[in-house]
Amino acid sequence: MRSLSILCCSFTAVCLAQGAVSAEQQSKAQALATQAESEFAAGKYPEAIRDASECAKLNAALKLPKPEVDCRTTVGRARVNSGEYEAALAAYGAARGVARGAGITSAEVTLLNNEANVYYFLGRYSEAHDRYNEALDILGRHGQEDWHARRLQMTRANIAVLYQKLGQYQRALAIYQELSSARSALAPGERAQLLANMGVLYRRLGDPYKALDRYREAQALFAANHDRDGEIGVIKNMGIALALDLEDPAQARPNFERALKLALDSGNRREATQALLYLSESSRRRHLAPVARQQAARALQAAEQINAPEEKWKAQYELGRVEEDMGQPAEALALYREAIAAIEAMRTSISTVGLRAGFLGDKRDVYDAAITLLVEQDSPKLEEIFHYMEQGRARALKDRISVQAGPATIAGIQKRLSPGSALLEFWLADPHGAVIWITPAAAGLLRFDAPAAGMIDAYLDTLRSGQAAWQDASAKLGTATLGVLAKLPQPATSQLIIVGDGRLQSLPFESLRLPGSDELLIDRFAVSYLPSSSMLAGQRAERGWLSPWRAMLVAFASPRAPASASGSALFAEGLAELPGATEEAHAAASATSGRTLVHAGASNLKSFVSAVNLKGVPLLHFATHAVADSVDPDRSRLVFTSPDAGRPYDFLFAREVAALDLSTTLLVTLAACDTELGQAVAGEGIQGISRAFLGAGAKSTVSTLWRISDRPSAEFMRTFYSALDAGETVSAALREARLSFRRSGQALAHPRYWAGYVLNGDASARTPRSTLLPVLASLAGIVLALLSWAYRIRTASK
Repeated sequence: MRSLSILCCSFTAVCLAQGAVSAEQQSKAQALATQAESEFAAGKYPEAIRDASECAKLNAALKLPKPEVDCRTTVGRARVNSGEYEAALAAYGAARGVARGAGITSAEVTLLNNEANVYYFLGRYSEAHDRYNEALDILGRHGQEDWHARRLQMTRANIAVLYQKLGQYQRALAIYQELSSARSALAPGERAQLLANMGVLYRRLGDPYKALDRYREAQALFAANHDRDGEIGVIKNMGIALALDLEDPAQARPNFERALKLALDSGNRREATQALLYLSESSRRRHLAPVARQQAARALQAAEQINAPEEKWKAQYELGRVEEDMGQPAEALALYREAIAAIEAMRTSISTVGLRAGFLGDKRDVYDAAITLLVEQDSPKLEEIFHYMEQGRARALKDRISVQAGPATIAGIQKRLSPGSALLEFWLADPHGAVIWITPAAAGLLRFDAPAAGMIDAYLDTLRSGQAAWQDASAKLGTATLGVLAKLPQPATSQLIIVGDGRLQSLPFESLRLPGSDELLIDRFAVSYLPSSSMLAGQRAERGWLSPWRAMLVAFASPRAPASASGSALFAEGLAELPGATEEAHAAASATSGRTLVHAGASNLKSFVSAVNLKGVPLLHFATHAVADSVDPDRSRLVFTSPDAGRPYDFLFAREVAALDLSTTLLVTLAACDTELGQAVAGEGIQGISRAFLGAGAKSTVSTLWRISDRPSAEFMRTFYSALDAGETVSAALREARLSFRRSGQALAHPRYWAGYVLNGDASARTPRSTLLPVLASLAGIVLALLSWAYRIRTASK
């Protein structure tokens, strides 16, 4: 018993000693955590990393997961502000592992957001998107927790920032508006960041005054919250709005200088890099090139040191512009090439096609700067110019349909051109313009002065309204843009394939007068368009055959609003009846051999537009209303009859079209109004609903640039489909229909009635022959033969 007693006393003494040690270690860990937070707030990041790391080790030994997670998170934050992004990811990853093991779900969500933010800084946007979605998945399983609302709003706000960076401004704005109208669960600092992000977005959408208002609100909140890094970012952004949007670099400069000083004092290398960038631009705009060069060079060096690809390409571009201003085009071009390579590397790292849409929206100027210098050389490098032009064309669309494994080349285009064809790829960067012409045997480049936007807009107005004054404007625009025709072999060239750029994408070239002639372009050439040269189809084989049980054409026409409809007329205000649309659909069907289906009036239902119903159908025709949304391309839509008597209409949105499988569809005719109009996105082009059909796999589309009267449209389509049925290519059939109106000698000769139809995609496509008539003829022959045989037998038996 004594020994047991002694043992017990010894054990108790050990336990008391260990408890004293644990308390001492816990107290030390708490002191280190407090010290690290103070150092972080003061911008002493190396000290914060040291003390927070020691704090994390102590808490790990004490098996205290929550304070360990907090200290590891502080390490990550300090490394982010020091520009040590990979080390920050390691710190956040370690903290998240501890949080997950201990079941601290709220911290796990926060750390996923932190990791995503680091990937964002590194330009690894797909990985950022994955982490945000992982956080949303966890939040979806813990909707009843008291921490849920705040972290959901924080995650949604971060996703909006990612959408902004990728040029998907409307998606970002929708999230910000949702967060602004909801009861905020965000802390003051987080709300300040939300306001700052909204300011950036309003700048992108062309409202610098509203942006400045949001920045000022954010600055007040950051200052009250003693958030120096947040305040630096807002001060910098205020300078950007003043310098770039309000064109007042002198007033902007103090903002950039103050942001730079605060960033350097706090050790925030990323913000210091950005402040240097905008100081350089401010100096360049004030014609202080040597000062701008020094600032841009410092920004480039800083971006390389912190491995920030976004800031790096911006610094290369800014330094290139300074070199160009200083009369050093070779040095400028080398920097532009480096910037483009960096941009392309960033875009390649985005694995999701949807996230790539709009990515080049704020980067097209870099490509234009390189092309401008290249086209001005005495011996332009044609292949490089073509390569950069193509990199600014319909990138998301090409990704979606996987047009080819590698970049387009001039030699590759020449192999795909059929005899008698020529491709014209235009490029505009005010006041410069150029066009690369390619035939099967030759290629070249022609520079020209870009026509003013107002000149094209006025011309389009005369066409839409049917004014007689269109001819003078046609001649002027023809002189400005069609000089390249003199380079093509004449009269051997009969087919033109045009890749437009900028405002030329809305110009119906067919209606332009040939230089030095009374003829229009359509009089001499069949004309089609492509979003990108890379989408040029190869030479097609002869017409195939279509089985008699498969439909050759399916048409949709004349959406009908029931008289009893009392529901919301969302998106459908002002839609009139289309009395001639049903006639048009039946005209197309009657001109087409083989089996046809027409869904008109009450049967014009969206439910018939599905991959199952349309699979294997070569021709689709829509004679209905369409609404082009110039703000959000996904909201562009076709109108259908609603199956619900309480709703006026049903809608097929562009995003739904893109999800269809139309890989076996040769042609989609969108005789609805404005189907070639939509939002113009730099690096992508005009996002009309016709693009959605191409993205779904359709080989070509015929769409409209303006509202077409439905009764003349019926006659136009009868001629068009008759020519298709006779075996003409799509482009030749469309030219035949255009010329039938142009040469009619009636009011229909005005381009208002025929120039609004444009062909995008494969111009060489031909509809297959229907086997229905040959089968019927064979069956008729067999029946006649049997009747004849039976008659002979009967006669012989008598």
